Amino acid sequence: MKETATFFLILLYVGTVFGQKFAANKSEITFYSYAPIEDIQASNTKSRSFINLTNGDLVFSVPIKGFIFEKALMQEHFNENYMESYKYPNATFIGRIDEWEKFEGSQRVKASGNLSIHGIKREVKLIGQMIIQNDAVIIDSKFDVKVEDHGIKIPSAVFYNIAENIQVDVHFEYKPYKSAND
Repeated sequence: MKETATFFLILLYVGTVFGQKFAANKSEITFYSYAPIEDIQASNTKSRSFINLTNGDLVFSVPIKGFIFEKALMQEHFNENYMESYKYPNATFIGRIDEWEKFEGSQRVKASGNLSIHGIKREVKLIGQMIIQNDAVIIDSKFDVKVEDHGIKIPSAVFYNIAENIQVDVHFEYKPYKSAND
């Protein structure tokens, strides 16, 4: 239920502005934890995102339980012990692309906004690549997230298994969005 409510809040946020609105029809969020004892990777293809090319508004929501790990036990520990996904079901970004040119083709972009993970919101600046082609938009970005910035506790027993900085790769493919009112 919380996931549906978050999705509609995001939709409302982007839908309040008139312009060229796009919804992600394909997504992949991957994170990597490079640690001395063990590397951990998980992927999520269940994220939702919207972008408004008139003003640069950008939002995305990532369901935490949507991350798939190589080992089922890692996935269980991630959801129950670290991310507490029963309590914090989504990570979200609400912001705007600050620097970009309105032309077709590929370009480097900068976005700023609030990244909320594990119930803690942080102001962030992200750098990425945006491709605008015909009726499609693709956005890719790589950034690091410090686990301590979002109140994620790493027990001392597994301190060497989990990195303090997690690398996040974001990939969204967008198509034009039409609301029921359009």
